[in-house]
Amino acid sequence: MPPGSITLPVETEMLLLEQLCEQIARNGYKKIVVYNGHGGNRPWLTTFLRKLENKPHDYVVCVVHMGLVAPHAIAEIIESEGREAVPELCDEDVLLIQKYHKEGMRNGHACFGETSYIMGCNPASVHLDRLGIEDGNNRHLADKYKAHGIQIRDGGWWVNYPNAFDGDDPCGCNDRIGKAAIRIEAEKLAQAIQFLKEDKDLIRWHNEAWQSNL
Repeated sequence: MPPGSITLPVETEMLLLEQLCEQIARNGYKKIVVYNGHGGNRPWLTTFLRKLENKPHDYVVCVVHMGLVAPHAIAEIIESEGREAVPELCDEDVLLIQKYHKEGMRNGHACFGETSYIMGCNPASVHLDRLGIEDGNNRHLADKYKAHGIQIRDGGWWVNYPNAFDGDDPCGCNDRIGKAAIRIEAEKLAQAIQFLKEDKDLIRWHNEAWQSNL
């Protein structure tokens, strides 16, 4: 981690999240959605969901992972729903999105997708003038472990991508694209929450499972 970074042990993060869920449930909410905005959280959130099954709870927890909608998902929306589906974009933005999609632009870490979200929130914090200084190419140094069926932390991501950059440079990314990406992802989250609010099965299955184990 960079100098000055502060990190918490995974055990502390899990305990904190579980206690937060317990307090939310104590206030009457029995379906809890954790919205994850960072790919690195996926492994421990999967473990967290399993950890909750170690003792009875009268609530269920679900995880929704944020996707990288720019540029590829936005291009697909334009193709299927038309230009008017993304009113935030100007014509130049649409052409850029379509170009990157057609060329199969790589999305990973510090890529077009993640850059767009930050630009949609705080464009002044993104310095596109620094593009080209580091590359996001895979060094493939850890591939030898995968070839032998050996799993290592994050698949060796930290050595395969020593610049902490995975993907093609997000040239042309701007706050308009970012606002469109945020709006599209927010709508996806709203749809997931609406589905869970109306769903009756998950909480019933959860309660039946624990009653059968008592």
